[in-house]
Amino acid sequence: MQRIALTLVSMLLIASASAQTASESVSAFTFQMYQKVAEKEKGNIFFSPYSISSAMAMTYVGAANETQNQIASTLHFTKDTKALATSMGGLHQSLLSKNGKGLELSISNRVWVEQTYKVKCGYKRTLKKRFKTSFGKADFIGNFQLERVKINDAVATDTKSLIKDLIPQGGLSPITRLVLTNAIYFKGKWEKQFNPERTRKGDFYVDNSTTVSAQYMTSKEQYNYYEDETLMAVELPYSNDITMLVILPAEGTTISDLGKTLNQQKYQAITRELYSDEVSLMLPKFKSEASLTLSNTLKEMGMPIAFTDGADFTGISNRNDLKITDVFHKAFIEVSEEGTEAAAATAVVVGVKSMPMTRTFKANRPFIYIIRDTKTGTPLFIGRLMNPNR
Repeated sequence: MQRIALTLVSMLLIASASAQTASESVSAFTFQMYQKVAEKEKGNIFFSPYSISSAMAMTYVGAANETQNQIASTLHFTKDTKALATSMGGLHQSLLSKNGKGLELSISNRVWVEQTYKVKCGYKRTLKKRFKTSFGKADFIGNFQLERVKINDAVATDTKSLIKDLIPQGGLSPITRLVLTNAIYFKGKWEKQFNPERTRKGDFYVDNSTTVSAQYMTSKEQYNYYEDETLMAVELPYSNDITMLVILPAEGTTISDLGKTLNQQKYQAITRELYSDEVSLMLPKFKSEASLTLSNTLKEMGMPIAFTDGADFTGISNRNDLKITDVFHKAFIEVSEEGTEAAAATAVVVGVKSMPMTRTFKANRPFIYIIRDTKTGTPLFIGRLMNPNR
């Protein structure tokens, strides 16, 4: 019994260490992705860096050479794909252990493979063991439209219908060979819930010249708090160590300025220096959803080769004929007096590289023809057809 107990403790410590490594990768990616998306999006932004990292990690363990190097650099993954798989698997298990006591968290990893395409057994084994990935067959060549609907329906089921139509019309084609998806669903009640009777209307200042009306939840409670010359932050707990960290730019600092300076180091400094204090809080109720196509963003962040014919995914198949064709992401969040409900999903679409063109030859206009001896090259007959009906 003592040996079993020691083994269990050892396994938990290993999982915890792995989760920490993966967590650092996701954190570093979070703020670089935020800054890149913020450059392009003018309105609300919401996405799940964990979902994107998970879907890309499943793709990454099948990458090699420069393709692997670029994905590692962009996603902040270790170059050791086995260690990465173990690390992400540890984080996955650690997050799922948070369930209970007013908090629901589910994570689903799936891969659909074209039924005529052979994937390496080692690749499937790694994804099943480390990522708890389920595999299914799909007829992308014969009926990619139907398969798109099936995949979207599965994602909708995994996210309790909060994420629908993840892969848009035209997102798949007959050259699709794999689709890898991650879906995450979260529902948590505030540890200190807001009293709906204290919710009141107020102005929300979009910018210096624009205000909109908002419903503000209010409370005066002990919260973890941080403040410096550029920002103030408050941490709202759910349960089981899950919280929402709200970061507000200080007076005179724009949200754009804040976004440009918020990186992994700043994030770690804020969370490290939080302290308990009484806070009079006003937080607007809100609902937000976003749909992102991340292919160009990921290319710009440093991994263009994965989307080209130079891609190397020989860890997935010996054919070396695969490249990423698209990466789709959708996310949803609703914040109310009771708590928060959120979901996100990511799909990495992998297709075959540029295939040899099928030439079309329509002899539907006048042509010359020759009957010849191929051994000697001697022309035996020559003709020109101007009208096949004469």
